[in-house]
Amino acid sequence: EESRPFAVVKPFLKFHIQGRGHPEKAYVAIVDCQTGGEWMKFNGDATGQFQPCVIPMDKVNGKKFFFRVVNKDDTGQFSAKLSDVSLSDNNEMSPKPGTP
Repeated sequence: EESRPFAVVKPFLKFHIQGRGHPEKAYVAIVDCQTGGEWMKFNGDATGQFQPCVIPMDKVNGKKFFFRVVNKDDTGQFSAKLSDVSLSDNNEMSPKPGTP
């Protein structure tokens, strides 16, 4: 599953990621639109709860990226989810509502 491309226009990218399991079978990647390469990869933690992520993007201002959510596991043991994506002027982020 892939998101629509987005241009970096603010210094921070914020999102929540949920996942558990194998780092090559279930992850979220930020993909560079120009090269098609996975610029960064993220896995959830062992709890399986949504975790906040804040990524400094000031060095790639103006570049275009998209998210790729990879779930290559047919057994259901491993999964990854992405939520609440935004570009921001600040690096403050709180836990996803409803998580401990």
